[in-house]
Amino acid sequence: MSSGNGNVSVAVEFYLAGSADKSKAALIEDALFDAFGPVGFSCQALKSALRCIETADLLIRYKQYAVRHLQRDIHFVGYKSRLIERMDLESAALD
Repeated sequence: MSSGNGNVSVAVEFYLAGSADKSKAALIEDALFDAFGPVGFSCQALKSALRCIETADLLIRYKQYAVRHLQRDIHFVGYKSRLIERMDLESAALD
């Protein structure tokens, strides 16, 4: 019995990932409709919304990465100007 449940869960995972073939997808959609009625189709709408959310999340992570690198570069520019200033002061003190 557990292997049957395992097969169903694997089929559902493929369905939610969008990689199930059409016959299995139709079988899962029919089962969802039989079990839950129109709620099963809400799951399908949620699946497509999750793809958009994942895409937005990925874009946000890329922007955070870019901002971190920009902050690092700004820090190095400030450090470089302070280092040049310090070297000028040391050079003036040696003269």
